[in-house]
Amino acid sequence: MAKRKRPEERVQVHIEEPTGRLNTKYAIEDLVVLTSIMYTVALPYDAPAELKRRVMAAVRSWEARHAGVDYTLKRYGQHWFSEDTIEEGQALMNEAATFIKSQVAFAYKEMYANSSKLEKVQLTPGLIAAQAALVRLSASFNAALLLIRNGFHNEASAVSRLILEQIAWAYAVRGAINEKALEISPTKAVTLLKAFYPDCGMMYGSLSEESHFTPDSSDYRLYDEDGIVTDVILRSSRRSLLRAVDLLFLTDLYVCVCALLYDRVEADEDRATLKGARDYANRINELRDLYT
Repeated sequence: MAKRKRPEERVQVHIEEPTGRLNTKYAIEDLVVLTSIMYTVALPYDAPAELKRRVMAAVRSWEARHAGVDYTLKRYGQHWFSEDTIEEGQALMNEAATFIKSQVAFAYKEMYANSSKLEKVQLTPGLIAAQAALVRLSASFNAALLLIRNGFHNEASAVSRLILEQIAWAYAVRGAINEKALEISPTKAVTLLKAFYPDCGMMYGSLSEESHFTPDSSDYRLYDEDGIVTDVILRSSRRSLLRAVDLLFLTDLYVCVCALLYDRVEADEDRATLKGARDYANRINELRDLYT
């Protein structure tokens, strides 16, 4: 008896018109996770610090079996989510995230619009593969934002490096006329991408360095005078905010390569995405010494 084939799972790509702000219904990458001893709670990225304190007080009160939350909030609440250290950096991160998501959505919407104008015979294997890879990267950008919002700076660098490799691969295979030509390594693809976007080589080296924990590539203090491991940072809001700078310039690269598939544009210095990325990057760098 012949085996029945499992039906294929297909994902419908839904493209929304960018509005300049995030949707009112929060996606998972728009959540900030609060952790306690027993429980984990997620709130929207723009939840006020006071709401976060009250939610944390409720969780901690339940864990301690207190009758109410007032004592816990009064006793410990002032130490949670300080307004001056959280709100300014969080507000800037929210602006940058909105910029990133809207630019990525607009880029692949335009890419699909251009694709629909082509005859079927013009859709080569390379063009189809490049477009599919670039559309898939919208999820990778969201994953990087989720990691950044929740302080996982090293992990955000690893996902950002994946994004760069995939963009480079799409660039390298876009002209392939057969499936054999799609077989290209990420490293070689990044090398080819330098001809179109020269800064990608430096970006790739920096992301590779930030993705791996080694004494040579980090500024962490690994050992004290007795040779004991110390000060290993697992999560950092300040370092994660700086990882948003990487994602901003990857957004510009993404927009350029999406447009290149059909418009054959060159990367110029006056494009709006690059100007926006530089503006947010400058503001983040000004804030980094204050944000902890």
